[in-house]
Amino acid sequence: MWHFVQDHSDYVEKGSSYERRPDCEKKYDCGTWTGANDISVEDSFVWIGSNTPVTFTNWTGANPDDDMVTEDLDCVEIFYDSTWNDRPCPHLEPFICEK
Repeated sequence: MWHFVQDHSDYVEKGSSYERRPDCEKKYDCGTWTGANDISVEDSFVWIGSNTPVTFTNWTGANPDDDMVTEDLDCVEIFYDSTWNDRPCPHLEPFICEK
């Protein structure tokens, strides 16, 4: 499921800078994956690279809102306004790496 870049990069974690993608017109159409997820334990978000707990969050609206009815929303995306959303992990989006 996870594909890491071979130049020793990892998914971005808290405290890293993030710039708005230039192709974003609508907030909810332009998410970018972070490395946060709650795949192992529901509502216990960790960073995929270090497996450390997520201690800072900036959820948008009522998120995280894993309804478990239509899809399991386990992975975290960030929008250009720096708010977060939970979404199904197989959803195709760009991701942020850091060195």
